[in-house]
Amino acid sequence: MAEGTQMSEGEVQDRITDYESFLNEKIRRDLRELQVKRDHIYDDIAEFKKLESSIEAIKTLQTHSDSLETKVDLGNGFFCDAMVPSTEFVYVDVGFGFHVQYTLDEAIHVCKSKEDHLSKRAETLSKKIAETSAMAKVVRDALGQLQDTLLGPV
Repeated sequence: MAEGTQMSEGEVQDRITDYESFLNEKIRRDLRELQVKRDHIYDDIAEFKKLESSIEAIKTLQTHSDSLETKVDLGNGFFCDAMVPSTEFVYVDVGFGFHVQYTLDEAIHVCKSKEDHLSKRAETLSKKIAETSAMAKVVRDALGQLQDTLLGPV
């Protein structure tokens, strides 16, 4: 729009409606999706840290015995007793339904690698979240200016 030309009240209202739709239907939805993805990654990082901690505990117990008596969570707070005849190897879910057998030291290395990789992905998503939040602020500011134009000087 050329400088010095004024928008009609209808044009301003249409522009406000467009900006509100863009903010509500695109930016806020994208922001929620990014946050959900990042939260999922944080959950995965926590799981790998938990696994790493469990493996360290098994390594500590391994000096006393090669077998392990434990409880297995069946879900919904139900546990059953379990006997692990050998703690030499563990199976790690590497994604896509595949489980790989590792020695305890290898499994700890895999956990640390996955944690590093996931942390980088979470950092990238955090940057995208910040960019999307900044875009939302710009749109809100533009909306405020348009609404001020519509209402006139107070």
